[in-house]
Amino acid sequence: MITKSLSKSKCCSDSETNGISLTELLVAMAILGILSSIALPNYMNQMRRTRQRETETIVSQVMIQVAAHSDEYGINAEGWDNLDDIAAVMTDTGTASGGTFSTITLPGGNYSLDIKGPSGNDYIVTATPTDTNSSTFNVLGCINVSTGASNIQAGDSTTAAVEADLTCP
Repeated sequence: MITKSLSKSKCCSDSETNGISLTELLVAMAILGILSSIALPNYMNQMRRTRQRETETIVSQVMIQVAAHSDEYGINAEGWDNLDDIAAVMTDTGTASGGTFSTITLPGGNYSLDIKGPSGNDYIVTATPTDTNSSTFNVLGCINVSTGASNIQAGDSTTAAVEADLTCP
């Protein structure tokens, strides 16, 4: 005949409690704090780089519009209204407009965009972060509408791009 033992399980004594101790909680919080202090700056830099890549795309599109206007109409663009004849340049409040290239804020509000030119056949497009902590993540571009030569430079986390680095013969 088979008999079963109905004794209590010996896994836990009466003096033990369920849950975690204060010391275990403090150790877990310390580990979490250390990990977040390492991960958060990396995350913030990655967000800055992502915004910068998006801005590089917009700078490239604006430079293409400047060249397209020159090709299409045979004259250099003098302002946002001229570029609007090719395609709309969007700002954080709508379409860029005006007879000159006044500074605009790009969608999202993370960068301001300015165009210098025409200086002969050359234009320089400058995108500057609106966040002063991201100032080294700027984007510069130049285009020569007569030769089609263009160049885009972007700052990194330590050094901002400068106009002297641009080459648009």
